[in-house]
Amino acid sequence: MAALLNILLSVVALGSVLEGAVGFNCSSEIALKKDLMDGYRTTVRPVANDSDIITINIDVLPRQIMNLDLESQSMEVKVWIKQQWEDENLTWDPDECLGITEFRADPTTIWRPDLYTFTEIETMLNQILPSTDAEVD
Repeated sequence: MAALLNILLSVVALGSVLEGAVGFNCSSEIALKKDLMDGYRTTVRPVANDSDIITINIDVLPRQIMNLDLESQSMEVKVWIKQQWEDENLTWDPDECLGITEFRADPTTIWRPDLYTFTEIETMLNQILPSTDAEVD
């Protein structure tokens, strides 16, 4: 199954400020975003405690059927995958920040969950474990 991965990201204020997260420069959306992203690490799960769980909501939206094979009972589909989760490192109090409740972020600048489609996994496994011939006597 082919997947067109289109991640629409909108960072939303949760109405609460994390401990130590006071003193943001809220003079504009740009200033707030700069303060929030300063020191942000994309490789670290965005939780206050390592034992915390991140709930990820996933929507798969079919966009186009590329191929339908009735004989093999398979089809190739392009889909949009929308992911949503709470990033505890990107929270602020909108009342203290000019009522700013969200901003857009480049997906490569924030933590993202590891999500793979079956086809991607199959491709990776084929690269790691190439098929071999075996002889059994």
